[in-house]
Order: sequence, then C-alpha cells, then structure tokens
Amino acid sequence: MESRKKLAPDANMINDPEVERSLQQNLNTTAGFSSDDAFDKAFKPKGAVAFFVLLILLGMIIWFGIYFLMLSRI
Repeated sequence: MESRKKLAPDANMINDPEVERSLQQNLNTTAGFSSDDAFDKAFKPKGAVAFFVLLILLGMIIWFGIYFLMLSRI
C-alpha cells in the first residue's frame, strides 16, 4: 500500500498564490481567452440580434400570410 503514488495534490500547493496565478495564466493562453476586459465590455452581439429580429419578421410574414389567406376564403 505504501508503494502507491499520492494522487491528490499537496495541501500547500492548492493554496499557493503562485500556483494559482500560473494556472490562471496557462488557462488564459491555452483556451484562447485574453485578459483584456475592454473587449468583453465593448462586445455587443449585433449579428445575433439582427438574425433574431429577421427570424421574428419572417415568422410574422408567414403567420399573417396564412392568416389573410384564410380570411380571403370566408
């Protein structure tokens, strides 16, 4: 039993600020994130909002097209 390697990290390693900073920096560089918060604050999903509005308009056109078609049959 004593020959088994210790799988859990050392308790001092978990609370070490240098290790946390290193892990955070590694996460930022490997995941493609930038530490620049200015981009995050200025980001507005204009394309997604425009797509949503166009999707709603298309739905309304189809809805009212069928509605007026049904009214014309009365």
